[in-house]
Amino acid sequence: MSLLRQGLSLVWEAPQTALGAAMLGAEAARKRIVQIEVEDGRLVVESKGTGISLGHVVFWSRENSRWHDLDVRNRAHELGQYYEGYPENWADRLGGVIREKEQA
Repeated sequence: MSLLRQGLSLVWEAPQTALGAAMLGAEAARKRIVQIEVEDGRLVVESKGTGISLGHVVFWSRENSRWHDLDVRNRAHELGQYYEGYPENWADRLGGVIREKEQA
């Protein structure tokens, strides 16, 4: 990625990254963080029930929420969001996630 493109990407993602940092603080205050890793320059946060990509902060969970059934595939899905900002169905494909309905 060119230096110009990296710079533009940082500016574009800055509001989301700020929100991700705020959410990281909130999750830490609620003691909902299981583990934090750094992958490809992004914080990858395993949390208790949260799965969302916010700029350079990626939250994923193995635990179900009231809205979604989550497992370890959620990590790959959320990381898949970063390949050119693809939406949900592409995030699964790029993250290598195979859903049960696709196996049938």
